[in-house]
Amino acid sequence: MSDSPDMGHPDLVEVCLHAGRVSGLRGIATWQINICRFSGMKMRRSPQTMRVLAEFLQCEKAWRYGYDISRNTGLKSGTLYPILMRLAEHRLLETSWETVEEGRPPRHMYKLTRDGLRYAREQVSSASVQVVGEPAFGGVTG
Repeated sequence: MSDSPDMGHPDLVEVCLHAGRVSGLRGIATWQINICRFSGMKMRRSPQTMRVLAEFLQCEKAWRYGYDISRNTGLKSGTLYPILMRLAEHRLLETSWETVEEGRPPRHMYKLTRDGLRYAREQVSSASVQVVGEPAFGGVTG
């Protein structure tokens, strides 16, 4: 069974390399190299990622703000937002910008996709999610 959803074999990562000659200034030839990686990357199953997935499972179909996820998981933004970006790149999260009243910046919202919900349920178990310390900022109440 693969550690990553619908991503092929978990140990294979496809890499493409494209090199091409580009005309430079004054007739000097330069080379441009583009390196890219495809979404066949293995999804990391860190304890922090499991905490984020567990938080989404608390209210499976609701849109969530990153700030609230941070407060409830105790993860700082430098840890949380790369996890959210990675989950979105793997199409496990849907993202949207909230339209807000004038004078306030828009807020980014996240929710699990159908594949994300299935993946989160498979990966998260009560034994695998261990909360370390208290939620940051006292957690969300309401």
